[in-house]
Amino acid sequence: MCTRIFLAVLAALVLAAASSFGADPPADIKELKLRDWEPRSMMVTKTTVVEKPMFPVIDMHNHLGGGSQQLTPERVQRYLTEMNEAGVRTVVNLDGGWGDRLKETLAALDEAHPGRFLTFALVNFDGIDDDDWSRREAQRLEEGFKAGAKGLKFHKLFGLRYRYKDGRLVPIDDPKLDPIWEMCARHKRPVVIHIADPAAFFTPPDRFNERWHELNEHPEWVLHGKGKGYPERTQLHAQRNRAIARHSNTTFICAHMANDAEDLAEVARWLDAYPNM
Repeated sequence: MCTRIFLAVLAALVLAAASSFGADPPADIKELKLRDWEPRSMMVTKTTVVEKPMFPVIDMHNHLGGGSQQLTPERVQRYLTEMNEAGVRTVVNLDGGWGDRLKETLAALDEAHPGRFLTFALVNFDGIDDDDWSRREAQRLEEGFKAGAKGLKFHKLFGLRYRYKDGRLVPIDDPKLDPIWEMCARHKRPVVIHIADPAAFFTPPDRFNERWHELNEHPEWVLHGKGKGYPERTQLHAQRNRAIARHSNTTFICAHMANDAEDLAEVARWLDAYPNM
């Protein structure tokens, strides 16, 4: 008897929920929920659809993947078709990697389609505790540049995830990276560097957070409250700026407005302070 009553109540709740999802929004605007609001613009104006830019475009920040298994001729051809349709002349691919993977990426993109792709290398942080890590990675990077890599990319994991064996995070201005920066300067190759993330990612994901919806979809992006020893956003920016100041002959392209687009005046001060930024 209890089971039948429970099932009847459950069915009624399901039916009510289904009908509520299919129901029209309330006529009284005071009862209208924000998620049901679908405003229609009353603006009367000429609309011009621009299918292609007036001048060829260079996309200087893209992730096309790397290695021969990923970059098959069919996939690369799809890239080229999309680029042609959108009026994009050249794409900078930041997923080159290192070693054989980098060579395979260069072969599939830069060498197979000259002028259409520019591939950047990556640094391998494995074994960073080793005494010869700096020399080894600088040498490997130089080999990548000689093979055709057009620059070096650092993902946001740098400063946030790469650690020494004792658990310490590798800081952006760690002296172990000095030979890497100097190798880029020697070969006149720029560094695209993604440090930290938007300010909202470092603040509580509550009702005041301007990116709440985004963080609600991706809770793994929340960097607030990670615990003792985890750097604040300002610390990460300071580490990056010290590295930039120490290596004035290296060009640093700081991705996403140096991840401080919320404070353009601060970014402007950095640009004035560091000519190589």
